[in-house]
Amino acid sequence: MSDKERSARAELCKNRVWSAESRQKLKDKALSKPTIQFALQAANRPDRDRTGIKNPRANVEVWSNLGLLHEVWVSNEKCGARKLFRLTGLGNTWQSLRTVVKKFKEDDDIV
Repeated sequence: MSDKERSARAELCKNRVWSAESRQKLKDKALSKPTIQFALQAANRPDRDRTGIKNPRANVEVWSNLGLLHEVWVSNEKCGARKLFRLTGLGNTWQSLRTVVKKFKEDDDIV
């Protein structure tokens, strides 16, 4: 396909007007895909933003209990994030404690 033909085809697609029936068909097809359904479910959860990525502000519980986490971390021989999560149950997942454990390791006098 030559450049001239390609640009003519692009211009046709750019200026295309979709009917309401065509739009509905495209919408139904897109919503039938599991990735779209997952994104819509994630968007409706208050602890997630529209992309489905966990919202960092949801871990306020972790950062507000920093003293307790530090005590448990030290008393368990400076354990990892998974064990800290199992012991305390704070945070959404054990990954939410990774940054805390990293900071504890960098500076043992954080609290």
